[in-house]
Amino acid sequence: MTEARDMISTNDKQDASRRAIVLRDHILEFQNAISTIEKCPQPVIGAAHGVSIGLAVDILCACDIRYAASDARFSIKVVVL
Repeated sequence: MTEARDMISTNDKQDASRRAIVLRDHILEFQNAISTIEKCPQPVIGAAHGVSIGLAVDILCACDIRYAASDARFSIKVVVL
């Protein structure tokens, strides 16, 4: 899977609007995965241990029940491009 920062790199030969379309499709793919968990008719249980960063936090939030180990740490970082 391509890193988001690689898709919007300024060294790319595509114009900004084409890079934006590719990035939008990438983001919608992730959003669809999270929405699928949210729409599941059965209860969904999320478990976390260690470090959960960014998308992992979004996925846990979409679950109906969340368990976290005592060593769990959560972080949502600001992306600077």
